[in-house]
Amino acid sequence: MVTVPTLAAVFMRMWNLEAVPNGAHGDETEMVLEALRSVQGGDLGIRTGVTLGHPSGYTHWMALIFRIGGADVTTMRLASAIPGILLVPVGYLLVRSLFPFRVAALTTTLLVFSFWFAIQSRIAFGAITGVFMAMLAMWLLVAAFRSGSNWVAVIAGVALGLGLYSFKTYLMYFTSI
Repeated sequence: MVTVPTLAAVFMRMWNLEAVPNGAHGDETEMVLEALRSVQGGDLGIRTGVTLGHPSGYTHWMALIFRIGGADVTTMRLASAIPGILLVPVGYLLVRSLFPFRVAALTTTLLVFSFWFAIQSRIAFGAITGVFMAMLAMWLLVAAFRSGSNWVAVIAGVALGLGLYSFKTYLMYFTSI
């Protein structure tokens, strides 16, 4: 059930990634500048200064993508497209662990085709990464409670903590989790 929506998300997030939306925007270029500084060996610290205090986890993730694929518009946006794609199966697993199949299928469809999720997955900005980390942490916490496994609980705690470095508003998600 999750394969077809995930493939649809791959198409929606990856198709013509370098051209839609047109050009690099202010927030994207600030993130790129910080990521390039990280690639060149600069220390970003916990929060970045150029991006008005955003946590540096997303810029380190973007720097890793730059090291692998070079620094251009496509790879800059790939840093958001990958978590945006992974959000679909993780969202399905989370909702399916709490609700019936129909609710999980509807949620997955909304994650794929919702305008907000599609746009946030196509721009080089960390908002979608914060949502992804929150959903991943919640799914792992539910799995830990259901399985009783300490290792799953440890992984859930690590994901929950790493989310603090993904995006500014993650703190709201963190508190609610």
